[in-house]
Amino acid sequence: MRVHRSLYKDAGKSVIQPQPDASLGNRSRIGLIVPSSNITMETELPELFRRQAEATGHSYTFHSARAALKNVTREELAAMVSKAADCAVSVSDADVDVIAYACLVAVMAQGPGAHTESESVIAEAARSNGHPAAVVSSAGALVRTLGDLRARKVVMVTPYMPELTKMVSEYIEGSGIQVQDVIGLEVADNLEVGRLDPAQLPGIARRLDREGVDAVVLSACV
Repeated sequence: MRVHRSLYKDAGKSVIQPQPDASLGNRSRIGLIVPSSNITMETELPELFRRQAEATGHSYTFHSARAALKNVTREELAAMVSKAADCAVSVSDADVDVIAYACLVAVMAQGPGAHTESESVIAEAARSNGHPAAVVSSAGALVRTLGDLRARKVVMVTPYMPELTKMVSEYIEGSGIQVQDVIGLEVADNLEVGRLDPAQLPGIARRLDREGVDAVVLSACV
């Protein structure tokens, strides 16, 4: 696995598909746990689900809890993870149907397979608060989707600094998927990550060694 470095910028996306609660009729409530400096999830997800609502007639509302994170470093990510249960309690007060833990690298920084434990902690916190909810993490969603696609070899773009880019690659490889090539954009400030230009992605992807791969991950960040 090779890791490239680049000054190019982009923004990634993660999509969840909650199971509606029949008691709500034609509406679902989605809870989000996001980094305090995240400026994309609460705009991009509602827009994606607005389009889905137009197509299906099912509507969605969004309810967020924010955990402190300014710079995407191992220390700040660990501190964010420690707040997950408290955030789950806060957002579950809205009696949401699903809780999305929307910080991929905060989970992946804890080591391969950590999404299982993180999702369990969040689910238990919501259940103990009297409002059980389905839970999905962006880290778990990525790994499971690659598994569903039967992807055995991938290439990837991340916005992270080299240490965290390597960590994400190792996390994916820990699930049995080979990461053949990576381009890391080396952006530490999470506000700047949210300002990255997705129009740059096609050009960045062309620089990846895509020979024989099953999937291109653009990018490994929500």
